[in-house]
Amino acid sequence: MFGLRLAWVPCKKMSRILPGGTVGLFRSQPAYVRGDVFLLRHPEHGELVRQIYAVGRNGRYSVEVINSDQQRGLGFIEPEWVRAAMLFRVL
Repeated sequence: MFGLRLAWVPCKKMSRILPGGTVGLFRSQPAYVRGDVFLLRHPEHGELVRQIYAVGRNGRYSVEVINSDQQRGLGFIEPEWVRAAMLFRVL
């Protein structure tokens, strides 16, 4: 699926990647690379926005938190949890 979707980044504080309350346009794609900001559907934490820090040899992603409201260490995540990469900020 290569559809577009809008998503709100629920954060109260400014971050070095996205300002609080950012709305972004996201698109699913076949592969993601280091630095991509993306939507992630985690089985325990629900939908999150993260940035890819590293791509492992097995295709799993190491992710970075976007802001201090999201200080949850997830370790490496499964590729099937990734929903879409952010194309640009709308608001």
